[in-house]
Amino acid sequence: MHFEFDKYANRKSLFHSWDERYKIISLITYIISISILKDIRILLPLALFNFLFALLSNLPLKYLVLKLKFPTLFFLVILIIIPISGRGQIFFKIAGCINIYKTSLFFAVKIILRGYSIIICGILIFATSTFDKTIRAMRIIKLPEIPVMIILFTHRYINLYRNNTLKMKRAMKLRGGVKSY
Repeated sequence: MHFEFDKYANRKSLFHSWDERYKIISLITYIISISILKDIRILLPLALFNFLFALLSNLPLKYLVLKLKFPTLFFLVILIIIPISGRGQIFFKIAGCINIYKTSLFFAVKIILRGYSIIICGILIFATSTFDKTIRAMRIIKLPEIPVMIILFTHRYINLYRNNTLKMKRAMKLRGGVKSY
């Protein structure tokens, strides 16, 4: 897997044409409003709206699916554990012995809808403009310095780790070592 952060930054779409400062402010405000919402009847249309936004952003569907692959595994664990560990009204039973509770199931679905919506907004912030423009915009709008530095260090060390891994694989292959994965 290659970490090419600016691979799709030069495409043409509604999100690509926004000024980075306005994009960050509006999407962070949107993320906060999503995280505050409690009603599942509002979260479901917003999640669908976010998927529509992601498709309209002119990012390839394969790229979006790849970015949502690992969160999906996490959300599946949530969807399995939370509904069986609750209390209250039983929604249905599995194999006669595992109870699925209604309030816990709705709670898990709300977590998943919020999570997907927030992750898609994060993808839209970072994938629709270059990394340096996004960081510069974060500093211009005076976001706290510590999260900005964490993002910068994460970016730097992911690239450093990727480059070192590629060098080691190439060296092993040239020396007749194990096959490359």
